[in-house]
Amino acid sequence: MKLRTIVLISVKGKYCELFMNGSKDVEVRKSIPRIYHKSGQRLWIYNTETKKVQFECIIEKVEKRTVQDVCSINGESIKTGLQNYELKEYAKGKEIALIHFKIIKPIKKEISINDLKKLNVRPPQSYAYIQTYPYVIPEIIV
Repeated sequence: MKLRTIVLISVKGKYCELFMNGSKDVEVRKSIPRIYHKSGQRLWIYNTETKKVQFECIIEKVEKRTVQDVCSINGESIKTGLQNYELKEYAKGKEIALIHFKIIKPIKKEISINDLKKLNVRPPQSYAYIQTYPYVIPEIIV
C-alpha cells in the first residue's frame, strides 16, 4: 500500500478563527516546500494556541506574488486575514507564497500534540510532512 503524505503547518490561533468563520481562505507564507505545488494535496493546520490540529484542507493552487500585487487584491478576490500593512511587514520586500484552498474543513476529532508525537511528528515552525498509510489516518474531513 502506498504511503500518503500530509503537509502540516502551524498557524496562530487568531488566524485559525478566521479560517473557521470564513474570512480567510488563503494562507500566506514566505517560502513553500515542493509538495505544496500539488493541487489536491492534503494539508493540516495546527493551532499554536490550542496545540491541536483543527483543520484539514485541500490545496487548490500555490502562487508566488509580490506584496504589491497581493495588497491590490487582498480582501476582494483573496482573503488572507491580514491587513495590507501586516502583509508588507511580514514580507519585508520579498515575494510571498499564497496557498489557495479549495476545501477548508474542521476535522471530526482534533488531533492533539500527543497524537502527533505518536506519529513521530512535532508541530513545525513552518511546515512538516507526515508520511503514513491511509488506514492509519482515515479520511477525517467532516
